[in-house]
Amino acid sequence: MIKNDSVDIDKSELVIRDANEDDIHSLMALVQELASHEGEEITVQPAALQHALTSGKAPELQFIIAELAGEPIGFAMCYPGFDLGSGAHGMHLGDIVVRDEYRRQGIGKMLLSTAAQRTLKLGGEWMSFTVLHNNDSAERFYRNLNAVAVEVNFYAFGMTQLSELATLE
Repeated sequence: MIKNDSVDIDKSELVIRDANEDDIHSLMALVQELASHEGEEITVQPAALQHALTSGKAPELQFIIAELAGEPIGFAMCYPGFDLGSGAHGMHLGDIVVRDEYRRQGIGKMLLSTAAQRTLKLGGEWMSFTVLHNNDSAERFYRNLNAVAVEVNFYAFGMTQLSELATLE
């Protein structure tokens, strides 16, 4: 048993599995918890998550669930990528979250390990992710697993900018 302030966990009862359509509401709750932790507001709707899981438009998108006693308590979302510089395939880790009461018990490591296994199985040679500047606990988590910080400037186009960009000639 691993003891946490509010929860006793028997890791032999922890299941790591692929998410399915029945997990939409649990995924939404976990996404809300992640957004709250990051101080962000979410706009994703359950239908969008269901579409991502079941439409076949992004079959490479993977949601990996950590489940305890039938209850999803964490997930990792990842998708494959390709790096032109190295000519190597890899995986982008979009998000990883574990419910607060289950943190610091190895569940995040198990989710990350599963993502790493899948990356290697697909012939990938790297896994990348971003960490918000103010997320010190995530920084520690990844550094303790020997992740290497890569100095880059991360930019994004939102819907307005994307629409404007699409009309350029």
